[in-house]
Amino acid sequence: MHRSGRTRRQVADDLAIGLSTLARWSRDGRDQVDGKPDASGNGDIVAELKRLRRENDVLRQERDILKKREPYADGPGDHWNGEG
Repeated sequence: MHRSGRTRRQVADDLAIGLSTLARWSRDGRDQVDGKPDASGNGDIVAELKRLRRENDVLRQERDILKKREPYADGPGDHWNGEG
């Protein structure tokens, strides 16, 4: 195909698949790269993955804020180990 300099027909023949199957695979691959849902319903998976990545970013930021907090920030009786 355009990366290999071969025609679609040559690639389909090498893979022992029909030209329409190769065209569908190619289209589905482009849609996945673009983040578009495909006919198999993976659009829901892509949306969920994006949501989970955003949530992970927020959780990392919250964790980093807590890591930077000093153990005695609220006063001498407020120890991390529960003593005080």
